[in-house]
Amino acid sequence: MRKPLLLLSALLVVALCASVAHAKQVEVFPGEPWPLNEPLPLSQYSFFPDEREMFSISWFVLADLDDGGALFCNVMITNIGIGDQKATVDVTWIDPQGEDHFVRQEFDDKAFEASTERLDIKVGQSFLSGDYPNFRLRVAQQEMVVDVKLHAVVPGWQPNSSFVFFDGDKQKYYSARVPVPMAELTGTVTLEGKTHPISGRAYLDHAPVSMLPNQYSDRWQSLRSMSGEYTIDYLEFRLPKQYGAGLATWIIVAQGSQIVLATTAAALQPSDWVVDQATGLKKPMRVGFQAAANGWSISGEVRVKKLMEYIDILSKLSFIERTVAGLFAQSHVWRFRCDVTATLSAPDGTQIQISQPGISEVLYIGK
Repeated sequence: MRKPLLLLSALLVVALCASVAHAKQVEVFPGEPWPLNEPLPLSQYSFFPDEREMFSISWFVLADLDDGGALFCNVMITNIGIGDQKATVDVTWIDPQGEDHFVRQEFDDKAFEASTERLDIKVGQSFLSGDYPNFRLRVAQQEMVVDVKLHAVVPGWQPNSSFVFFDGDKQKYYSARVPVPMAELTGTVTLEGKTHPISGRAYLDHAPVSMLPNQYSDRWQSLRSMSGEYTIDYLEFRLPKQYGAGLATWIIVAQGSQIVLATTAAALQPSDWVVDQATGLKKPMRVGFQAAANGWSISGEVRVKKLMEYIDILSKLSFIERTVAGLFAQSHVWRFRCDVTATLSAPDGTQIQISQPGISEVLYIGK
């Protein structure tokens, strides 16, 4: 009797291990490299409907302004929580004095209009629309109105297929697309009836996702450094422990209007960690980065100068959303003004020294 029980136990262990191994399966940006300097098709960053409960789709704009301020805007449509295809618009303007102005607007089910063929999203009185290379973002919320135009300088790119797939299921994914790595931005911010002209350089990305954020990631770090002469954008997120705590990373480097290096074969080395007293979470004050592709290579460092903004994202949600989300996740983001130095090496051996400002972010998700 003992041998059959041992055999049954062994079979159960094998089955359990196979189940765990299957649960940990992940494909990080599979597929062939996206060709450099070919703009993404408009369909790659348009809206597409999906009825799955965990689906969300977002468009994120970050602008580094000439007056020392910054602009952040996130437009999201999600099925998560009560109701389907709910829309939210978040915008932060950091003025030249460093003061943070944040507003958020929420809309009921399907209270938006969107094209499935081009970038054209209208939510209430706010919209993000255009055809490459010209786009317009207008956010009209409460006491603040943002109205800016983006003229893309660096063509779009995505990391291979753009997807990270989980559990061997093509329906469980995160997708990263960057239609505008760098654009010239002009426009205005009107706050409490007073209009402020702004200008600078901007970045736009697009992310369809079919999972809860804490199911596929737990820590993110990113950089957008756009001097006009050189652009360095990178993003990395860490997979949760059930997926081996690996990394999904990409980087884009452009000289003027041309991408010279863009790859998922990039490495970040965060260091000089500082513990946030309020949350107990660690933030790197220095990040080294290296990448090589197409005969080009880059090696550099990001050093934090000062904190621009901290957001406890759950605190910005409605009571019901906050209560539901708080059961399984936390979400904290820090945005920093930073200095970026790098050596960019060309195929002919020429070495270019880069020194310019940037904006870095650290985001934690999960319990």
